[in-house]
Amino acid sequence: MNITVQPLEGFNTPVSLNVKEAPGGVTVNFNPSSGTPSFTVRTDVDVGRNVAPGTYPLTITAKGSAEKDVQVTLSVEAPKKEPSAEFPYALLTLIIILILLAALLFFIRRRKVKPQRKRAGRFCIECGKDIPSDVTHCPKCGAKQK
Repeated sequence: MNITVQPLEGFNTPVSLNVKEAPGGVTVNFNPSSGTPSFTVRTDVDVGRNVAPGTYPLTITAKGSAEKDVQVTLSVEAPKKEPSAEFPYALLTLIIILILLAALLFFIRRRKVKPQRKRAGRFCIECGKDIPSDVTHCPKCGAKQK
């Protein structure tokens, strides 16, 4: 935050800035802490970890040949919680289960189906064609069957 010190009615004596009545754990630094008006001051406010959230009045005093006070309000917010860095074991477990199910389905589908055995019947002794049991000659090649 920047503060600009302006002269009133031709005032031109050096002025120094400080803070009165800052709450415990709060430090205010001015850079530069003094100068001849008109000048701008960079203000750094450091709030310690033990300062409770809330609003606090601060009194900034400009002191030269005379003294002038200005009231400002400091608002302290509760620290934001960082997201938890815990490892998502439940998600990992779910992913592993899904991978195992996919692998199981893959192997079930790839499993070779055993060919069904042909029913016992008669085959031609010459060409191997399936022939009815009541014929004496193969209808395909004409070979006599035993």
